[in-house]
Amino acid sequence: MARVATARLHTATDPSPRARHRRVRGRLAGPLLATWIVLAGAGRAGTASPGTAAPQGRVIVLGFDGADARTAAEMMDRGELPSLSRLRDTGTFAPLRTTIPAESPVSWASLNSGQNPAKTGVPGFVKRSLTAGGDPFPNLGFFETADRAFDSFELPPPLGFLARCKPVFAGLGIGAAVLVLFALLFVYVLRFRKFLALPLAVLLGAAGGWAGYAASAGLPKTVPDVVSNLCQTGGFWEVAARVGVPSVVLDGPMAWDRPEVPGARVLAGLGVPDARGSYGDWFVYTTDPSEFVREPEGRRTSTGASVFRVDEVDGRIETRVYGLPEFVSAVDEQGNSRERSRLSVPLVVVRGEGDSVRVTLDGVEHTLGPGEWSPWYRPTFEVSSLVKVHAITRVKVLRARDPFELYVDFLQIDPSAPPFWQPVSQPPGFVSELARATEGPFETVGWACLTNALKDREIDPVTFLEDIDATRADRERILAVELARTDWRLLFAVESTPDRVQHMMYQYYDREHPMYDAGSAAQKVRFGGQEIALSESIPAAYRQIDRLVGVVLDQHLRPEDTLILCADHGFQSFRRGLNLNNWLAEHGYLQTVGLGSKEQGASLKFVDWSRTRAYAVGLGMIFVNLRGRERGGIVDTVEVPALLYEMTRDLLATRDGENSVVRTVHRTADIHSGPHLDLESDLMVGLEAGYRVGWSTTTGGMRLVQAEGGSGWKPAPSIEDNTNNWSGDHVSVAQELVPGIFFCNRKVAIPEGGVDLLHIAPTVLALLGVPVPAEYDRPPLVIER
Repeated sequence: MARVATARLHTATDPSPRARHRRVRGRLAGPLLATWIVLAGAGRAGTASPGTAAPQGRVIVLGFDGADARTAAEMMDRGELPSLSRLRDTGTFAPLRTTIPAESPVSWASLNSGQNPAKTGVPGFVKRSLTAGGDPFPNLGFFETADRAFDSFELPPPLGFLARCKPVFAGLGIGAAVLVLFALLFVYVLRFRKFLALPLAVLLGAAGGWAGYAASAGLPKTVPDVVSNLCQTGGFWEVAARVGVPSVVLDGPMAWDRPEVPGARVLAGLGVPDARGSYGDWFVYTTDPSEFVREPEGRRTSTGASVFRVDEVDGRIETRVYGLPEFVSAVDEQGNSRERSRLSVPLVVVRGEGDSVRVTLDGVEHTLGPGEWSPWYRPTFEVSSLVKVHAITRVKVLRARDPFELYVDFLQIDPSAPPFWQPVSQPPGFVSELARATEGPFETVGWACLTNALKDREIDPVTFLEDIDATRADRERILAVELARTDWRLLFAVESTPDRVQHMMYQYYDREHPMYDAGSAAQKVRFGGQEIALSESIPAAYRQIDRLVGVVLDQHLRPEDTLILCADHGFQSFRRGLNLNNWLAEHGYLQTVGLGSKEQGASLKFVDWSRTRAYAVGLGMIFVNLRGRERGGIVDTVEVPALLYEMTRDLLATRDGENSVVRTVHRTADIHSGPHLDLESDLMVGLEAGYRVGWSTTTGGMRLVQAEGGSGWKPAPSIEDNTNNWSGDHVSVAQELVPGIFFCNRKVAIPEGGVDLLHIAPTVLALLGVPVPAEYDRPPLVIER
């Protein structure tokens, strides 16, 4: 194939009987399966590299989302990261080349599987889809949300029987079983006289039958908003577990909604939804008179969260917290869409002494002061008498008075009781084992941080960093539990603090950022157990990496073990945005229709398809308006090479004053190959440091400004300052500018072209003595044992 060319520890509880059974079964089956694979795969390419000795120890892989090689190197040179410096000096440090595009779901899917995006089927956070008629529209690129029939799941008893029977038959079956049971009990055990026993049994049978009928009739027919993983490839831990290598994955990105593999215990990370079937809906309740929209609707923020206006009467606020949609079909019997209300629980706020308040959520009360976070609440949303959804959340008093503001965090899936239709782990009970072992709940949603709340300016950076710190502490607690166990040979754990902090804090770290303000940057916050200025939050996140790595090196790594640190991508400051559809219009590749309203700037509504040769959707993706593919396509296949060359030339020549804006332009078909290449764009744009695609481009939009004289709208200039709190990024930045970190406690032979994240999966398997699948795109790295 064509390839990219550019360069408090807790002891864990004993496993459940079911888990022990799986492990015993795995240990028996593993050696036999391994032998078969070795024999069947003899002579195949992609086996362990000659430079890797026979497997002896364990392999520990620590992934740090967004850990940037350049930042880590600079801090090591300044003597700020002693543990990473020790790894560099005694083992190996190198930049880790990321994917094109450098987007977390794309990069993790490829790192996990050793395969490029055209094989994983994950083209980006956003992708271009086509309707049946060929109309292009922006769509989600790594997951899909859909209603599913309730009885389509593997239901636990007695739900399976009740769901698959008609209520009448369920009632008859249960009634008959109850009648027979009590008849035998009364006559043969309790020795009742038959004239008394039989009527009692019939009465109880009738009651049981009615209960069975009601329970069956009351079960939902539909489960709303089930989130599915669109990744088509499995992780290296699945390959290892299938041949008998016990494996543990913690917060594994793109690892949810995967088939269970005996021998692999996986807690999924990036991609896991909240209890609402979304990716982190949050809420603000306020008495601010400038807010007008009350529950249940609320004012929707730019990221889709809700701000509710509430009233305080005699020091008391009564409202509700809204969870998942009701379990009814979104389509009626006539095929028309219907509005579904949401299940909810009561929320009551009562003023206490001074500025303290008593916050009662679903019957549980905590007293909080201004700026104080609550402990975990565990609200329960009742779908029916037999089906309940258990969630966890926290709240924070943002303002005590004038106006009162209460932040309510995501309604996350309760790890001690996840719903069967949206498992958080494989096997499903693993997450509950971890909840017991860590003696408390922990966050389960895949994007467990408040980036969007800060992006929408509904919280401040102090609140954001407080939440990040809590998430990091929980994940380290889980990691400590698994590191203390001895029943695995492969452990892969991912920590996301660097990514989330850098997305939001570059405005305080980068003095050249348009949002930089020295006074704001000097504001103090407690983070990682220390008081720091906001300007120090990014280095502080790297020091947390260093501290954790030091714990692993000093307390858990055995002499025969191999430790690998990796990242999905690096980071850059996001100072200026390039709106690609505006750029395409400026250069004549895209023509607009009459722009009578600002709303036409969304989702390709502005495109005159009869005169447009190219358009943009997603984070750096440009598509040709191809005849026979897009319904309004005007470009013939023979014209495509010349058009791509022309756009590449013009993009590389783009200037912002004296600054070059575009660093690389790739024809996707030249760098990727696989069955899902059609999901990707025709061109991928890689921008210079400091630039990222503008906010409008992501969902196929165009930035509009009012035309002269107020008559309609027109395209705005394509380049603009980024004045959003989302001030750092990696998406749409040229690949060579955002390498992640690669560390190993052993010496590694660096291949020509450097270390690529596609090397991680085959290298881990080779270290474990597991044959590397032929579909992997890179051989293992050569590592000294």
